[in-house]
Amino acid sequence: MKSYTEDDIDGVMRYMKIFHPEKANPDYCEALLEYWDLTLKHLALNKPEDVEKIYEAFEASKNKS
Repeated sequence: MKSYTEDDIDGVMRYMKIFHPEKANPDYCEALLEYWDLTLKHLALNKPEDVEKIYEAFEASKNKS
């Protein structure tokens, strides 16, 4: 598995403290980062069109600001 920096984990912890405070701990947040990474790799290999949809949604959200 990829090793995440303290800043990576802290960023997820800030999010979790707001939306899921009971799970805002470093171990859980690192595991969540690993899951996201694996999920995106799985999508890229098996459903690349879904990765493009995620990208398009990201671009649309950036254009709104």
